[in-house]
Amino acid sequence: MWTIEHWVSDVTGKCPFQKWFESLDDYEFVVVDTVIEKILKPHGLDLCETEWCTPLGDSLFEIRIGKSLQAILTRVGEELPPECEGVRPHLDRKVLIRFFVTFHGRQNRVAVPGVRQEKGPQQEAPG
Repeated sequence: MWTIEHWVSDVTGKCPFQKWFESLDDYEFVVVDTVIEKILKPHGLDLCETEWCTPLGDSLFEIRIGKSLQAILTRVGEELPPECEGVRPHLDRKVLIRFFVTFHGRQNRVAVPGVRQEKGPQQEAPG
C-alpha cells in the first residue's frame, strides 16, 4: 500500500491540492477520494502502465478519471459506502477529472491542484 503525501508550499504553507479537492462538488469529491483510496494507494507507480496514469516527464504524472463512480466501484469490487449515500442519485454520472502526482519511494505525493473538464474542451482550474 502506498502512502499519500500532499505537497505543501514552502512559501505559503498552503496545500493547493487540498484547496482544490475541497472545492469539488460532493459527487466529484467522492469520485476522487475513491480513486485515491481504492486505485492510487494500492497500485501506485504500477498505474503508469494503465489508462489511469499518464507520464508527463520529470517525475510528474497525471491521474486521469473519465468514468462514473459506479464504473469505478464496479472495477474495484466495492459498494458505495454508507457515508456516501447522498451521491447515490448520481452514481452513473461520468466525470472528467485530472490531478497530478509524483512518486517517491513508496509514497505518492499529490503535487498540484487538479482540473475538472466541463462541457467540450473548456477546462476549469479551480483556484
